[in-house]
Amino acid sequence: MNRFPHAIRFAWRFLLLAAFPAGLHASTVVINFTVSGFDASAPASEVSGSIQVEINDTTNEVTGVSAVDLTINGHAFSASELGFSEYRNFNILGAQGEGLGSSTGISHGSPYDFWILWNKDTGEPREFAYTAEASEIHASQQFDAFTIQPVE
Repeated sequence: MNRFPHAIRFAWRFLLLAAFPAGLHASTVVINFTVSGFDASAPASEVSGSIQVEINDTTNEVTGVSAVDLTINGHAFSASELGFSEYRNFNILGAQGEGLGSSTGISHGSPYDFWILWNKDTGEPREFAYTAEASEIHASQQFDAFTIQPVE
């Protein structure tokens, strides 16, 4: 009986499992949202958008941003302008980079900044905030719509 082909198959499977552990599998999802309930001085009383992200199947944390359809204060965001982080049980997704603020906080000096937070365990939205002028931040926890759906 020739054991060499079996040994090669075993080694190949081992290498595949080592290179791609189960905890690193990600799913592509689209987050659609509509938020209202901003303060009276907010330039827009409602903000709607969608963001396509990669989510770790084990931890539910965002691992990448691949597309965005969101315009705030006349600025249409691109995926390359967005960043993500997590804090405790929340995913934080927002603008980042020079002049755009930080995904982990709203930059008072940026007219084009936002963040959206949701519970990574339950999928429930927590807060959306955006800037309109350098000194103003408009935040709301009133989500009229919030869905996280797989991309097919």
